Amino acid sequence: MNRKGDDFFNEEIERSAIKVHAVRGAFATVGSRVFIFGLQMAGTIILARLLTPADFGLVAMVTVITNILVEFGMFRLGDATIQEKDLTHEMVSNLFWVNTAMSALLFALLILAAPLISRFYKEPRIVTIIVFIACTFIFHGISVQPIALLQRKMMFGRFAAIQMAAVITADLIAIVGAFKGIGYWAIVLRRSLAPVFISLLAIALCGWRPGFYTKKVKIGHMVRFGLNSLGNYTMNYLSRNSDKFLIGWKHGAVPLGFYDRAYHLFVLPVNQLTYPLTNVAVSTLSKLRGEPSEFNRYYEKALRIMAFMGMGISGVLTLAGKDIIVFLLGDQWISAGEIFTILGPSVGVLLIYGTHGWIHLSLGHADRWFRWGVGAFFYHLCAFVIGLPFGARGIAMAYTISLFIIMFPSLWYALLPLGKEMRFRTILTDCSKTLVAFWIALALSYLIMLGLPADFTPPLFLDIPLKGVIYSSCYFLVFLLIPGSRQVFRESFELVRTLTRKR
Repeated sequence: MNRKGDDFFNEEIERSAIKVHAVRGAFATVGSRVFIFGLQMAGTIILARLLTPADFGLVAMVTVITNILVEFGMFRLGDATIQEKDLTHEMVSNLFWVNTAMSALLFALLILAAPLISRFYKEPRIVTIIVFIACTFIFHGISVQPIALLQRKMMFGRFAAIQMAAVITADLIAIVGAFKGIGYWAIVLRRSLAPVFISLLAIALCGWRPGFYTKKVKIGHMVRFGLNSLGNYTMNYLSRNSDKFLIGWKHGAVPLGFYDRAYHLFVLPVNQLTYPLTNVAVSTLSKLRGEPSEFNRYYEKALRIMAFMGMGISGVLTLAGKDIIVFLLGDQWISAGEIFTILGPSVGVLLIYGTHGWIHLSLGHADRWFRWGVGAFFYHLCAFVIGLPFGARGIAMAYTISLFIIMFPSLWYALLPLGKEMRFRTILTDCSKTLVAFWIALALSYLIMLGLPADFTPPLFLDIPLKGVIYSSCYFLVFLLIPGSRQVFRESFELVRTLTRKR
């Protein structure tokens, strides 16, 4: 007798259809993320004008701790489910109960630790915020496997719809709350309700239901994979959030509020591409790991396009970053605008850097990913400590410089197990062309702006698109003049043809 949801364990997808599934999945998820980006941007603008930097800083003190604990409850067992070759219903059921138990344990521990965290920050309001957010942990735990099954089956469109519905609902509730005068609780609701709604919808639409835990089915290798993946995520999270922790500890809620909003808006465009494309890439590369030539071709094409798009976004945000923040959030956030401009060049670098995880996960080398994450954490922490005496701006500069330095070593280390099957020199050359185009275009854009009449001061709603047009024109022109760089345009056209091809 077939159980509901058993079709998730029929692993094989036609090899000829993998490319179409991957491309359409990428466009569906990126399209949804663009939509979500618009929603989140609108929500951020409204809340930033209704609330204060101190409100955002207060919530950031909590979320810098709770966000990482959520992942401990998930145990990163979703990654193990996606890449497992011979998956069964019983395996996923066992993983489901492991996730549920870990989430319940962390919920209890966080409640007990709330007074200590409040004492550390010397902020009594933190206790109630922690208790509220801790209640969401159970929802995270029970939804890990349903979400992983949707991604494993490459049902990216369905999951994209779930995310959009959840974000819309959470943002509307938060905005109404802000208008009603609930203050920082509007931010708490926004951060907490979206993942809860995603969890509930994923469970409802997935169709899979867990069975009882059974010792007869061994999942030790999957748990080890999840632990290594969790270890890397933890190190990466600490690398990307120890800056906020240090600013909150050393400089207080207001500077942290400026930095938090700048970082949030900086990382938004990154997340719109990184998270959905990682899901698609890992699912696709996992299915191609037995075919080295196809694996290499897929990764190289994806990396070229990611680098091209990412450095294009970097240039616009660097050139017009301060104006964008002031235009969107208001004059009270001008300090956040200055921080945002410093972070701007690293958007594209962060996208390139993130692809090393595709390789580790799809090849089943979560242990190597974890080891890299440990080293990267201490490297970033040293950079932040150097920048800390210079305040939030010093931290932002340290973050940007450190990413440029670590980008290529991360790709080299990830590609080592492939040996001669993957040529690092080719990847180094392709990415270097994009970086050269970025810096030259940025310099040309500044020269053009300096050449404008001194009394030419258009309003921000015109100045921002003008700077965007100036940089984009320079970037495309410089990129076309670099030998061999036109390949990315041909590959982009090929992706569009694949997307529009009939099934």
